[in-house]
Amino acid sequence: MDQDWLFTVLIWLLVILGVAAIVLGVLVAVARRIPIDDDGDSDDGDLPQHPPRPTRGGKPTPLNLTPCEYTGLGLADFHHDHRALRDFGELVTVAALAAHGWNKLPSRLQGGQGIDLLMVRELGDVGGYEARAIEVKTNTISYNPETMSDERIAGALGRLHDAGAFDAATLEELLRGLWEGPPYFRKELWRHQLDSGATTIFDLDEFGQKCGSEVRSSGHLMDALFQIIKQFDRRADYVDRPVVEAPPEEILHAAATRRPKKRKRSLLQAYARAFSFRPKRGAARGK
Repeated sequence: MDQDWLFTVLIWLLVILGVAAIVLGVLVAVARRIPIDDDGDSDDGDLPQHPPRPTRGGKPTPLNLTPCEYTGLGLADFHHDHRALRDFGELVTVAALAAHGWNKLPSRLQGGQGIDLLMVRELGDVGGYEARAIEVKTNTISYNPETMSDERIAGALGRLHDAGAFDAATLEELLRGLWEGPPYFRKELWRHQLDSGATTIFDLDEFGQKCGSEVRSSGHLMDALFQIIKQFDRRADYVDRPVVEAPPEEILHAAATRRPKKRKRSLLQAYARAFSFRPKRGAARGK
């Protein structure tokens, strides 16, 4: 009699355990449908709360933004490399002229000889082209007028032709424009002040002397080009600033504010975290 009672209890115990296993399996299957992040929290709670999206068709208003102003660049921003600083000044000049339809012709020989910039632009109203021979100076680098005299420019054009920069017909037209002078061939000196963002453009006469000037603001262009260079210069070979600049205490404060708050997990989330397969981090790196 005692053996029959014990056998009956064991049978009921197995039935109860089987039902519990089935219920637990259903709970785990349902819990796995809930998105879980690395900390075991639901993703919905970590999403930033955005304002409601306005309906289309209303009256749009300008954006209320406060972008950072241009704070200036110095030699330290280019690893104290004067050549990189000079190249950046030429890049600013080419970008400013290219925005107005100017094309750059080859102007430098190996070793740095030649003309800093030789730019041409097609004249749509009268036909033909206009040209500019440009000397670029950055910050307080001195300027020697002899380097931009007509004779020196003519000699540089001849050497560029001999090196295969352009054909004989182009050389002949450039020399004709050089001897005739403005308005279809101009010589200019562009001086960029990277600390203030100001660019001064000087007109040059046949002897390379300054004979007129114009000042324009290039701070936004300098800042935009410097940011693009930082993206391309991933190893910081030319520029010496990190992509994101902030004081260390601000970086630590921002990291602390981004740390998600721990919340109580629900029963389904606890089951999902306990029974879901998660590879070890060391094993994942080894693969």
